[in-house]
Amino acid sequence: MPESVNLLNQFAPVAQPVLRRLQSLILETAAAHPEIGDLEQSMKWGQASYSSRRGSPIRLGWDPRHPREVRLYFHCQSRLVETFRELFGDRLQFESGRAIRLQIKDKLPTYDLAHCIYLALTYHDRKHLPLLGSTKLDVLANKFISCRHPMSKAAGWIDYRARMDRVVAHVHEHFDKPLDLAQLADIAHLSPCHWHRIYHALYGETLATTVRRLRLHHASGLLVNSSADIETVARRSGYPNAQSFARAFRVQYGTSPSQFRMHGKLEPIPNAPAEAVRCSYEVEIRNVPRMRVAGLSHRGSYMGIGKAFDMCLVSLSALGQVSPNSRWLAEYQDDPFAIPQAQLRSRAGLSVAEDWQVPSPLVAFELGGGHCAVLRHRGPYANMRAAYQWLFGHWLVQSGACAGDAPVFEEYLNNPRDTAPADLMTDVFLPLTD
Repeated sequence: MPESVNLLNQFAPVAQPVLRRLQSLILETAAAHPEIGDLEQSMKWGQASYSSRRGSPIRLGWDPRHPREVRLYFHCQSRLVETFRELFGDRLQFESGRAIRLQIKDKLPTYDLAHCIYLALTYHDRKHLPLLGSTKLDVLANKFISCRHPMSKAAGWIDYRARMDRVVAHVHEHFDKPLDLAQLADIAHLSPCHWHRIYHALYGETLATTVRRLRLHHASGLLVNSSADIETVARRSGYPNAQSFARAFRVQYGTSPSQFRMHGKLEPIPNAPAEAVRCSYEVEIRNVPRMRVAGLSHRGSYMGIGKAFDMCLVSLSALGQVSPNSRWLAEYQDDPFAIPQAQLRSRAGLSVAEDWQVPSPLVAFELGGGHCAVLRHRGPYANMRAAYQWLFGHWLVQSGACAGDAPVFEEYLNNPRDTAPADLMTDVFLPLTD
């Protein structure tokens, strides 16, 4: 990169090595994130400047009055340095509201700097967000990323996302088997000493809690939707015997597996007038605004869609797109009574701004944009089959409404990580013709 190198030739030899490393970090961060686009490189006020159309310029400088330091300069009227102080005040040094100070003799805090560089180069997309769309979890993840694996072009402050995606995929695919922490550290390419602290910070629960939740969620689906005996359900869900399974199930669901199966089983809808059928659900017709969603596709049992949600959460958190106002949504494209389970198609994700460019491997899709019948379901996700049967077999038939040519979708109103299964709230949206 001759043009880039020439920008730094004017600086004192003592400063050039660290300035070149900083320049490489800027260029690698931009290359790792296609949404940044091409960088414009120039000299401004005696400093090497790097700018993108979506961001605020970054400048590299050295001052002979401070020969042992170099500086990364940022626009003094932006919120960048103010935000960096909030995120990295205990790990970086600053000069007023315009620069990060670095000692030439010290090792560069690569991941912290890559985080700051990314925020600057995408500043216009995030300047309205608290902490510029970053989170304390991002910072914690950066702090514990292992130095065993050198940073590549695809790394940087966002590197932990891909690493933890591999762990999430492995846990969801093998929750019914013993999981070895050292093996998971290798899958993540992270230090065995620290990877679990990153996982806990990102997901808000320990690995043991995740595995227990996934096992019991899987078991609840088998209890309601299959005729397998309790011992078989226990073994298929990762428990050595029915006794240990029953104890864990009662703690989580407040009832025994047998009672859960008895109350959760689908009851046939009687062939009777509407007034003769006891309505167990509330349905209202709403004009639902169109929502743009960034998510991932899932193929297979609908009970396994949590894997797509977990991977979306990490990706969108790292990109500053998760907030308290984010809506958690999933679209179910096939009828599980008509399509083999392995072929069921669905996709899950979080709502995002209309003009946000969704990066790969996430996909953008739209939900809503018209009238929908909305059924409010309260209780375990495994029991929702009965709600669907009631919605289609009773409400729709009796209402006179006409189902639209679009799949059903769901919105999850609380978090299964901190909500008892009996208190989970889900809205089921059935699109209607206008």
